[in-house]
Amino acid sequence: MAKLTPSAQPCTMALATGITYEIIEEFTGRNVSKFGTECICKRYLLNGIYREDACHHNFQALRNMKLHESDVFLCTYHRVGTTLTQRIMLALKDDKRYKLMDIFEIFPFIEMNIDSFRTPELAAKLPHPRWFKTHLFISAVPREIFERKVRLIHVYRNCKETMISSYHFYLTNPMLNNFVDEDFTFEKHFDRFMKGYSSCGCWFRYQKDWFDYVFSEQGRSHCLVISYKEL
Repeated sequence: MAKLTPSAQPCTMALATGITYEIIEEFTGRNVSKFGTECICKRYLLNGIYREDACHHNFQALRNMKLHESDVFLCTYHRVGTTLTQRIMLALKDDKRYKLMDIFEIFPFIEMNIDSFRTPELAAKLPHPRWFKTHLFISAVPREIFERKVRLIHVYRNCKETMISSYHFYLTNPMLNNFVDEDFTFEKHFDRFMKGYSSCGCWFRYQKDWFDYVFSEQGRSHCLVISYKEL
């Protein structure tokens, strides 16, 4: 078997069709007031990668999501300036809907599926060009991003800053707060983060997989890469 080069490996993962989803633990969390719904928390493996959140997933449907050539995907790990980038993009577009609608409705977070929010149905109603946000690994985002060379923006932040911001996010986010103890400390968070126990999975693997693609010959043709400090 021929040895894969670093740039070929992420391309193989990007175009893989199958999704594996294994729940490790499921429990009822505290109420998430923003969405007004009971929180069903899950620790699970997605394509063998640990993740944790309280969303109602259909990852295979997202993997097979139909896209348009004018679509734009914002692909990031959490706490790297994702919402700031969304706001900048909406301001540049001068999208007046932003003042009247929830950002989830005009810039959908594709793996978040709570209450009336349903990605496929919502996506079909959006005017073109459509903008989407995701924290998924490259092996779980819609395959047509790579097949159709859909425009992709990847924002990244250094490990230390991401880890510190993530710690405060776990303390204040009503959904993620369900996954930590009342005596949650920075030391405990540091240990979890280094082992890959995070809502977005292992930061090190996430960034390696995305960097391998966006800086490859295939990726450079349709990807814009921005650091947090450049924002």
